[in-house]
Amino acid sequence: MISTLISKSTSATTVGFSIFIIGFLTQLVATTGFPYSSSHKKLYRTIWSFFPPNIFAKAISSLDAATLVTEEPGVSWSKISRCTSDEPDCVITIETIYKWLILTFFLWFILAVYFDNIIPNVNGVRKPVLYFLNPGYWTGRSGSKVKEGSIFSFIGSPPQVKDTSPTDKDVLDEEIMVKQQAEKGMTDEGVAVQVCGLIKTYPSTYTLGCSCVCCCCCLKVKRTAPYHAVKGLWLNLAKGQLFCLLGPNGAGKTTTISCLTGITPITGGDALVYGHSVASSVGMAKIRRLIGVCPQFDILWDALTGQEHLELFANIKGLPPSEIKSVAAKSLSEGKLKTATNVRVGNYSGGMKRHLSVAIALIGDPRLVFLDEPTTGMDPITRRHVWEIIEDAKKGRAIVLTTHSMEEADILGDRIAIMAKGKLRCIGTSIHLKSRFGAGYVCNINFSTTNGEPQTEPVKFFFYNVCMYIY
Repeated sequence: MISTLISKSTSATTVGFSIFIIGFLTQLVATTGFPYSSSHKKLYRTIWSFFPPNIFAKAISSLDAATLVTEEPGVSWSKISRCTSDEPDCVITIETIYKWLILTFFLWFILAVYFDNIIPNVNGVRKPVLYFLNPGYWTGRSGSKVKEGSIFSFIGSPPQVKDTSPTDKDVLDEEIMVKQQAEKGMTDEGVAVQVCGLIKTYPSTYTLGCSCVCCCCCLKVKRTAPYHAVKGLWLNLAKGQLFCLLGPNGAGKTTTISCLTGITPITGGDALVYGHSVASSVGMAKIRRLIGVCPQFDILWDALTGQEHLELFANIKGLPPSEIKSVAAKSLSEGKLKTATNVRVGNYSGGMKRHLSVAIALIGDPRLVFLDEPTTGMDPITRRHVWEIIEDAKKGRAIVLTTHSMEEADILGDRIAIMAKGKLRCIGTSIHLKSRFGAGYVCNINFSTTNGEPQTEPVKFFFYNVCMYIY
């Protein structure tokens, strides 16, 4: 149970060793007779017995004493409910000790499961205190899918976030469309993800500060302002398309993906992934079965091979055991990692690790895939190959890709959005964005003429509103 209260491995080492020392000392005390004698109160014995090492030490002590007696070597099963000869007036028998050990096992096990669900992890994800009273937790059915017209019942009271209204016409049109669908309870079969006013705010932090170097009397508590990572995102992500999210570091791209995948709890708003709400713990459990994720930083184990990684995640995805090896081998072959099948990942290059992470995200045929900067650290040839894999993977599923590469977004993205300071700044297809914000295409055309005059009419026919330079 103690492990549920600790989130860092460094702290776990210290706490674990401390528990070992404390248990060793309390066991020594228990072997001296405290508090398992008639001279001590029953309340002390009860409290002392809730720590399993104590009651176990008493059992070993009683067995040791019974074994040393010639007339009664040890304790047989038929006599576990009796006192040993060296303790004729004992207050606890071996049978009672067994009961205590079984009781404390289930007690600490139940508490461990409970605290593991309600205590936030590093990212702050947790369930309500009374989560076990929700029938959906046991059945996995209720509360998972949002009914028509009820989307706004899932949107909580978000914190006040300044400057959330969009300034771009395309972004405003997208927001109006999503709001209308949500208000009317419209379900578009072509939409995989519907993001409705998603907000993520990190709370204020407090630090001690001092304006004087040598004096402690001027210590002051400094409070930082809340950080609004995502400021009211309204968005539809279509099936069979790749949605590309561009933006600088700190724009909110990874935070958005973390909210949609359940890594980070949302502060306000909601999002529906194939009709399941990310604001619902049961809905989030359903969503995890539908998605594949390539995180920004590889989650790999150096001691395992590429084949073992894919088999592990295939098992987690619930693939039939008879298909796991063949699916893993196919993924390695498609990812050009076949030669490194039995090589430990610790010997992979950075690009090979990213390649493996993409393969893991696509294994199990997920209906929605999140790729967070998947081609980071790859050489141009490998990057092109990964682009081909991603392009083929669009069929029948929705893909969300974040990147810093304009070239990557232009080649892969069916729709592109640029995000900055937690808000969408523009959205549309590559050609649409170029026509609005860029210089457009530069096309060089060579053609032969019979009379020496260039044929401009065919050019005007194919290129609307073209500006021609003839030379």
